[in-house]
This record gives sequence, C-alpha cells and structure tokens, in this order.
Amino acid sequence: MNHSQVSVAVVSAEKTHRGLLVEMLHKRGFETVVVESLAEKDSANEQLTPIPQHDGAAQFLDENRAAVISYFLVVDIEEALAAADVVIVDISSGIDNGLEQVIAKTVEVNKPALYLDDYLPVNTPSVMADIEQRLTEKLLSLYAHQQDYLHVPQKTWLLAGSTGGPEAVKEFIENLPADSDYSFLYVQHIEPGFEKNLIAMFSKRNGYQAQVARSGDVLTPKSILVVPANRQLRVLTGGIAIIEDAPWQGRFQPSIDATAVSFANGCGYDGGIIIFSGMDCDGTSGAKIYASKGGRVWAQAPDTCVVNSMPESVMKCGVVEYSASPKEMAEQLIRSTDKSPT
Repeated sequence: MNHSQVSVAVVSAEKTHRGLLVEMLHKRGFETVVVESLAEKDSANEQLTPIPQHDGAAQFLDENRAAVISYFLVVDIEEALAAADVVIVDISSGIDNGLEQVIAKTVEVNKPALYLDDYLPVNTPSVMADIEQRLTEKLLSLYAHQQDYLHVPQKTWLLAGSTGGPEAVKEFIENLPADSDYSFLYVQHIEPGFEKNLIAMFSKRNGYQAQVARSGDVLTPKSILVVPANRQLRVLTGGIAIIEDAPWQGRFQPSIDATAVSFANGCGYDGGIIIFSGMDCDGTSGAKIYASKGGRVWAQAPDTCVVNSMPESVMKCGVVEYSASPKEMAEQLIRSTDKSPT
C-alpha cells in the first residue's frame, strides 16, 4: 500500500478549505475526489442539484497556486463516498443535511472517516505543515486498519547491517522455519538504487516477501520492509511506515540509530533489534535507547562477521543479551518467541 493507492473523498462546504486539503493530499501523493457541500435545494421540486464546477477547488487553485491540481465535481455523492478508501469531512463550516445523511450512511458500513472541526490556518505555513503531516499519518493509519491488518509486536524485529550485512541476513532468513511468521524492518547503509539488490536477495526465502518500504506499508507477518537509502522513514503506531520527502540527517544513509528510535516509537519494545555485520558504530545509540526501555538487543558474533565494528560497538555498551552466528540467532528467535504471547 502507498499513497497513490489510497483514494480520499474530501467533503467541505468551504472553498478555501477544499483547495488547501486537495493541495495537501496531492502533494503527499494521495488520489482525491472532492465532494462539496455539493447540492442546492431546488424549491420547485425539492430535489438536490449539483453546484456548478467553477465553484470549487480548481478555481481556487487556479487563482492562488502556480500548479493546477485535478478537480472532479462529483454528482453521484453516495457512489463517490463508497468508492473512496477514506473520507475527510470538514465540519468547520457546516454541510447540508442531505449530504450529512449520505455521509452517516457511508460511515455506518465501516468506511474510515476523519472529521476536521477547526479552520485551517491559511497564512501560517509552519502550522499548515504540521497539520499536513498529522493528516497524512491519520489517513494512512485509518486505511491500514481497514485492510487485513495484523501487527504482532513480539514478532516484529528490526534488522540492521552494513558491510557483510546482506549475506548475514540472508543466512538468518534461510534458517527460519518455512511456517514462521515474523515481520522484519531491514536498515542497511547503501547507495540509492541498491535496494533492488537487497529485495532480490531476501525475497521468497522461506516465503518471506521483501520490498522497499513505501508510505502506508505495514509490518505484517512474512514481510521484510527495506528502508530506502535517500529518504527518511518513520514508523507509526502499529508498524505503519511513512516516508518523508527529505534526506537522512548525519553521515549514515540511511541512519540505523534514527530508524531504531522510530521503530521503538511505532512498534514498542516487545520485539527486538539485531545488529549484523557492518562497519563503524551506527546503531549503538539506538540500541542503547531500545534496551533501556526493556527491548531485546542481539548482535552477530564478531568472529562470524565480514566486518565486526557494528556488533562489537553495541556489545561494548553491555546491552546485547544474545550474540551468535546468523543461523544460531534464527534458531534462538524461534525458541524465544515461542514463549512469548502472540
């Protein structure tokens, strides 16, 4: 799942809000359908008729933005709402009774809906950026929970490596039972474009499917999400990935420390972190924070590594509770999680 696969119906009676919401959603890559408070009552026959297309987001954006964003006037409101994955209802300026009834009917059939009850601060870019971020997170969380969503904290682990890491992780995955059902987030120091090599190396090993993480992807059983090299990844509550349109900070691309902290924030401390073969000390600070909250930290045995700097750095901090070869760690993972609740 990614942004472009999530369609959002925007319901708003306020022209400026419609424009801002559509702009934010398109900027984040969502498909959108705009549903205005889109009907006026014809007093002659008491029928609802569509408001003309010019009175909508397209006109607002044409007049106020350099780029024109597609705008669709929806005549069949109920059909549009039913087709959308998520509905945003702007109730700050009110909506007509007929549309309100249609929305209520749609929500009754478990359509995820997000209600906005505050005016958007048009002239405050920093506040708008914060709203945009929170809106994106909420939409992805709503949509993820509507899918075949299954996040098992005890079986969700962060795997980290650098030089020699991919081979070690491949060996680790190959020694898990075919019926195992773990969720893995893999972070590796790589150049942009090398992700496809990792996907080819990990996919279809004992039934595990690997892919580069996209916004909205969920850490579900039998999955391996690979952290992209050139854009920051955060993990939302429940193991939902969100990709930021910004490079990683610091000298490591991607940053294992930053990923470990985000992994903990999104997945909690019931799973674990494994530091595999790699150069330098990235991952040490993140592992220390994770362990301080009760999380498990493992490390590949230095004598089995291509480069042992990363595992040794973490081990020197005294936070590693288990160290072994990739094969032995796979076997220990099965033993340890068999004793954990699912």
